[in-house]
Amino acid sequence: MTRKSTGKIIFADSLTNPDILYASGFMSHDAFLYFEVNRKKYIVLSSLELERASCEANKEINIINREDFLSETNDKSVNSLFREIILQYKQDKWIVPYNFPVLYSKIFKNSLSICKEEFFPKRNYKNKKEIKEISKALAVAEKAMSRAETILAYSSVNNKLELVYDKKPLTSEFLKNEINLEIVRNGAHTHGTIASSGLQCAIPHNTGSGIIKANLPIIIDIFPRLESTGYWGDITRTFVKGKVQKHLKQAYDAIKLARDNAISKIKPGAIPSVLHSEATEDLVKKGFKTGRDSHGKYFGFFHGLGHGVGLEIHENPRVNALATIPLETGNVITIEPGIYYPEWGGVRLEDLIVVTKNGAENLTKYPNILEID
Repeated sequence: MTRKSTGKIIFADSLTNPDILYASGFMSHDAFLYFEVNRKKYIVLSSLELERASCEANKEINIINREDFLSETNDKSVNSLFREIILQYKQDKWIVPYNFPVLYSKIFKNSLSICKEEFFPKRNYKNKKEIKEISKALAVAEKAMSRAETILAYSSVNNKLELVYDKKPLTSEFLKNEINLEIVRNGAHTHGTIASSGLQCAIPHNTGSGIIKANLPIIIDIFPRLESTGYWGDITRTFVKGKVQKHLKQAYDAIKLARDNAISKIKPGAIPSVLHSEATEDLVKKGFKTGRDSHGKYFGFFHGLGHGVGLEIHENPRVNALATIPLETGNVITIEPGIYYPEWGGVRLEDLIVVTKNGAENLTKYPNILEID
């Protein structure tokens, strides 16, 4: 029986598509073609990008000049490019990712097959080079966190209990801008930085707005992406400028305990849903229950314990109540328990962890500081 030949093909830009960036190593705002046949990997680029790709693309990539490839036809369209690929690299089946442009699917007729699983499962298992890039991105996040902490430390408190920095009321908007500027200064970019305070902290992804006040929680969640390679970092810390109220200190200590306990249990074979469940139990034992109020609003710990980080800020493996696939060596995940109550706000702490052969390594170096004088 003749074995059927199978190729893989992606058409996307590598700024928004992590699979084509992972496979090619080439960063491009414009969509380009990547394909695999007979264990060889190719990208097709215009003459504009050839020289840059020869320096930046992964070493195993064969670079094809699009103009030369289509030199025998008057049609230089993407449709023509696909037709020539199919004609010259004959395969019984072409596998494409779930987000492959429908516009071009008819060209393949019956040879097109949509991948129902992860297109590159190896993305879940980071090698040393990838862990180094993630660590770089995390270092940028930590520098930005330090900038935020410094601003809070140098802020004064007026008679309205408002924070004042550089003779102006300190707002979440200003703090986010300073965080983002620090990220850009260090070769990365971001969108959606969180610097929420007070009751805003009861909504996990509330990015924050308005004047920041003393004696209330301030959640800062920073996740930059490296301009050079596209890898992400992620960190969250909770601060209070001024006096920490008793209930807030108890909440912070409970979250820190749940996070640290979870990290201590990470190893190859650990079940994410079990880690999540045990973190929830840690919080309940400390008096922080999870549920819904009479208005249907959630309170307590109502999100996942963590998620994978790499060429996407949220990727596999997931660490939540539904995730039953065991962790494996090379997984890079966050551990970020949080509790949220509409009466007073919330607390969240987040570290970035790599699963090692014998356990786990915490990539996060930033200290845990709640109270800022």
